[in-house]
Amino acid sequence: MKRISNFSTAVIKHTADGLERLTEEQYLVRLNTCMGNSNTPACEAYNPENSRCRDWRCGCSIKKKAYWRSEDCPQGLWPSVTNTN
Repeated sequence: MKRISNFSTAVIKHTADGLERLTEEQYLVRLNTCMGNSNTPACEAYNPENSRCRDWRCGCSIKKKAYWRSEDCPQGLWPSVTNTN
């Protein structure tokens, strides 16, 4: 139930933000922060089996939520975004 509530809140914030999405570059920075890459380990809250965040304040699909400008990492790991242009 908490995951549904968290995602519903994210959808409301995303809608209020005009459905703004990040640039591909900004999106990839967020994904690499969660999923890791050859230079950086994955976040401890990232679940590779379903691409979800395990943090109780989130639980959302990283691949979906990382594109939304209105969203932040619950652990404060994503860089702040002020503009998508």
